[in-house]
Order: sequence, then structure tokens, then C-alpha cells
Amino acid sequence: MHNFLSKRDYWEDLHKKIFSSGDDYFHPRDSKGKRVIKYLLGKNAFSNVSHYNYFLLKKLFLRCIPQITGKKILEIGSAPGTYLVFMNETFGCLPFGVDYSEVGVEINRRLFLDSRLDPQNIIHADFFSTDFQERFRETFDAVLSFGLLEHFEEPGIVIEKHLNLLKKGGYLIVGIPNLKRINNSFVLSRQKGLLAMHNMGLTGISEYLSCFEKPALDRIFCDYCLAFQFLVPGGINKSVSYFLKYGQFIVNLFLFAFLRGRDISSRHLCPWLLYIGEKKE
Repeated sequence: MHNFLSKRDYWEDLHKKIFSSGDDYFHPRDSKGKRVIKYLLGKNAFSNVSHYNYFLLKKLFLRCIPQITGKKILEIGSAPGTYLVFMNETFGCLPFGVDYSEVGVEINRRLFLDSRLDPQNIIHADFFSTDFQERFRETFDAVLSFGLLEHFEEPGIVIEKHLNLLKKGGYLIVGIPNLKRINNSFVLSRQKGLLAMHNMGLTGISEYLSCFEKPALDRIFCDYCLAFQFLVPGGINKSVSYFLKYGQFIVNLFLFAFLRGRDISSRHLCPWLLYIGEKKE
């Protein structure tokens, strides 16, 4: 699979952990403290604080690609499906997803059912397969992937497969974790085998941009983006996980109060490196 750096078993195990958490994942409950803050801030402001990076992503998309509203979109490696639900709820997009993980597809379909979306729009398939590429050639108005490209040794070929599914005039949206960010570097270096699953050649904007040097693409945006986010290492105990979860909420509250969605591009702090481009007519 074009020198995929991670194994299917890793993703199946990861998705099984999500699935086993049940309602704690699909229907999380707010603590007493959060309910008080929700009352004080109001529902909308509380939602923006709780999901601050989605708040920033919405502002970025409205600035760069407002025409995405109502479009038919595909996310590659879509499990668990939160980005697709966000795109539907925020922009009214018609969401489709493809994932090769059987458990991941099951999770994504359950999330779609809970969000009143068609679960059959989640396709269990190998995105690289000839059948999939031919069936969906130039079908979608936007093709997205988040946290996918960095797991391949030949990312340029992976982008070509994205483009094959995209209509002319459609949008390509590809994000990868900022592998050189302070928190990411610390966790990756201490998780056995995790570093080897990532293409460390994609560590800067120039290296990342080289993946998108295609005659059919016009760049709209490429930069570090979104707000500081803890990368939670695997295998940590519940008390540490709880601390990081609520610590993130406090960080979000501070950022929302003082920055209000203003862009701060920092190689050392921003969690994502994002590319947005348009396929030429």
C-alpha cells in the first residue's frame, strides 16, 4: 500500500478502544464544573471553548473556502467520523467517508446514526484499490484527510489518489500533525514504535508543500494552524488522562477569552500543518 508505515492491526486496536468506551465516547456527560461554566458562558460560547480547534477551523474555512457550503465531500481514513459530522453541522456538507478498518467503519457508522446521517455513506474499502479509484473518479466537491499523509513514505503518490476522486474546481484539504511541535515530539520519542510510523520528512512547510506540487493544483492556504493541544500518550492511567482532559479545557478557555479566534501560526505550538488547494478546471 505505497509503503504504508503503520500496520492495520494498530488502527484496529485503536478503534476497538474507542468502541469499548461506549457512551463515554458517543454521549459524554459534562461534569458539574462544566455545567456551571456552560451556564455562565452560554451554550454557544461553551461549545466554542470545549471544541476550540473546530471553532478555529470554521473561521479558517469561511475565510479560505466559503463556497464549500452544501458540497458533497469525502474524508479518506474517516474513522471515527468527527470531522465529517463537523462539516455537516457547520457547513451543511453531504458527508462520505472511506476507511479500511472494519472496527473504524463500525464506529463511524454509529456516529453517523447518532448524528442523523446516512451510515451507508461510510464505505469499507481500500482507498488505493483500482475498483474504488475508478468507481469514485472525479465524484466529490471536496476531498479531505487528517492525520493520514504522514504515515506514508511516498506522500506525493497518496495526494494523486486524493486528486483522482476530486471534481475539477473542487477543494483538496489535507492536514497532518505538526511532528516538530513540543508536545508531539516529546510523546512520539517516548512511545515505542510510534516514531517509526511517521514520515519525519514532513516536518516543515517547504517539505510539506512539495507533496502538492501538481500541475492540477492551485494553492489556497498552507501553514501551521489551530491552537495548542495536548497529545495524550497511550497507556497512561486514568487520573493523568483526566488531568490532561480538563487541563485542555482550561487552556481552551484562556485562548478563547484572550484570542477570540485570531490566527497565531507557530511551528512550536500549533498542532496541525494544513494545506488547502483547488483542482484546476
